[in-house]
Amino acid sequence: MSFLSIQIQAQTNINLKLKNQIDSIGFVDQKYREMLDNIDNSAFSDSISKIYKVKSEEVETAIWDMTQKVDSSNLVFIEGVITKFGYPGKTLVGDSSCEVAWLVIQHSNIKTMSKYLDLLKNAAIRNELPSFCAAMTEDRYLMCMRKEQIYGTQATVRNLKNGMKENIIWPIYDPINVNKRRKEAGFTTTVEESAKALNIKYRVVQLNEIDWTH
Repeated sequence: MSFLSIQIQAQTNINLKLKNQIDSIGFVDQKYREMLDNIDNSAFSDSISKIYKVKSEEVETAIWDMTQKVDSSNLVFIEGVITKFGYPGKTLVGDSSCEVAWLVIQHSNIKTMSKYLDLLKNAAIRNELPSFCAAMTEDRYLMCMRKEQIYGTQATVRNLKNGMKENIIWPIYDPINVNKRRKEAGFTTTVEESAKALNIKYRVVQLNEIDWTH
């Protein structure tokens, strides 16, 4: 069988109905987060205030409430898909839609991430999901567990024992080799470049620097 025939067969096997549903989930997942990204734009914030009929000072809270409701609804749908099909990856929904289920899990809570982390890792091993996606969820899960992350993908604002509140890249296990691990996981940037894109001056932070009382 030729490579072209294999490609055509793979495209034919895609569940188009499910793909369209997954794409809709992906759109809604990003809709309110994009609003939050523009919340500092006064004109945008005023327009949202009028559309949703909330006070200007309540716009951010209102958007977060809508985001959480959408996240919960999306998760119910995705869990149903996983129960029926397993992870909806490239073979099932195509390259452009295979990250949506991961995104929903990434935006869930620690209990859900723990439940599906192995599923994401296995999907990455089978090339149904980009490896860097599973890596990001593993990092987020570890951060939520107050453990060192592996790939340096998670940033946060924390109170430190030195009395400062600082934007940091969450503490990393074996930071000397983090960029090697990132490359192996499919990331195209170093941890330093990733931090710069987030307007964070990268430095190695240790877990014992964090003030857990806040």
